[in-house]
Amino acid sequence: CLSLGGYTVDCPHRERLGYGGDAHVTMETAMTNFAAGAFYTKWLADWRDAQDKAGDLPHVAPPVTFAGGGPAWSGICITLPWQMYRYYGDKRILEQMYPTIQRWLAFLETKTEGGLLRRYGHKEWAFLGDWVAPGRGQEPGQRVDDRSTLFFNNCYYACNLELAAKIARVLGKTDDASRYSEKAAALAQAVHKEFFQAKDGTYANGEQPYLALALLTRVVPEDLRATVLQNLEKAILVTDKGHINSGIHGHYFLIKALLAENRSDLIFTMANQTTYPGWGHMLREGATTIWEQWDGQNSHCHSSFLGVGFWFLQGPAGIRIDDQAPGFRRVVIRPAVVGDLRFVDAHCDTIRGRIGSSWKIDGDRLRVFATIPPNVSATVYVPAKDSATVTESDRPADQAPGVKFIGMKDGAAVYEVGSGRYAFVSAGFGKR
Repeated sequence: CLSLGGYTVDCPHRERLGYGGDAHVTMETAMTNFAAGAFYTKWLADWRDAQDKAGDLPHVAPPVTFAGGGPAWSGICITLPWQMYRYYGDKRILEQMYPTIQRWLAFLETKTEGGLLRRYGHKEWAFLGDWVAPGRGQEPGQRVDDRSTLFFNNCYYACNLELAAKIARVLGKTDDASRYSEKAAALAQAVHKEFFQAKDGTYANGEQPYLALALLTRVVPEDLRATVLQNLEKAILVTDKGHINSGIHGHYFLIKALLAENRSDLIFTMANQTTYPGWGHMLREGATTIWEQWDGQNSHCHSSFLGVGFWFLQGPAGIRIDDQAPGFRRVVIRPAVVGDLRFVDAHCDTIRGRIGSSWKIDGDRLRVFATIPPNVSATVYVPAKDSATVTESDRPADQAPGVKFIGMKDGAAVYEVGSGRYAFVSAGFGKR
């Protein structure tokens, strides 16, 4: 994650600007790998200072007049403090940012018409959506169609409202929380009505980022979620032949949506492609840093597609924050045994200590190891045929000290554990 002078930048050589769009897709990668709390606290002060009297925010902080972007750039005033709260558990950053958040959402409300956010801003670069997806560069004729951009920005607005409701709830502002949640639900319904294509079960132009973002919000009604997820899978595996087809925002939301659906198998497929477009293609072409665009146009050292970085810990290693206990007071260890992976060995250094997660396939056995630091509890998912085949430290897992069996879920035996080191074995795993 690129930084300069106390803020995240897009690149070190051309613009060197604090773009909110680049930063919101990289923030979880940064917080997963670095102690970034003080850094981001300072940068959020820049965003507060940059807000104008109408409540609008620039696309970069510190601001300049010529930088372009859209709601997904300025909306970092909500997404960044929320992730900081999740990773560090300190609600002071939410308290500091809450007035900014309120003014930003009030500003967006003035730009709605007929229940939907409409294009605003006079500059050509003022209402961008997903950015530099494969085959779509930065020139006007190469950008995503206006309808898909409108869909994207309305979904992003709905995400902002949902996060604002969560933030208000944490701060004890229950009336605000209800109001933002109701607005998010109404917007989601309006987006679904306007953009859902019942004939093929997709949204907008049917590409990956738009289906993913719809799944991440309440845009997709519950009875259609399975259909939309199936169409997202088809888009990845069939239409795009296993490749990613998303821009800088879309790839982050795509990973978030697939993680939420426990479909790391699809992320693994995209991450392993060595032909265009994808990270493997960059490597094959000799890249040592991430490119600005999938095809290598423009900058070869950019923040654009670093969003995949947090997936390695949250997906294959399965180390996730329990949102009911932010700041890693409680964690979820849910390893994704996908593709041709035979082992994973990972750890995450958190404010509460090192959390370790590793697994390996040993013949027909799956061995899962978890290290939980003091004053932290965890929910551990052990892929298994049934709980009777799982042991911990050579004892039936449900009889092991400090281990409580919760039940079977999605092909895994689920256990609650306290701090300590645990060695689970799932027998017969390779014969499933």
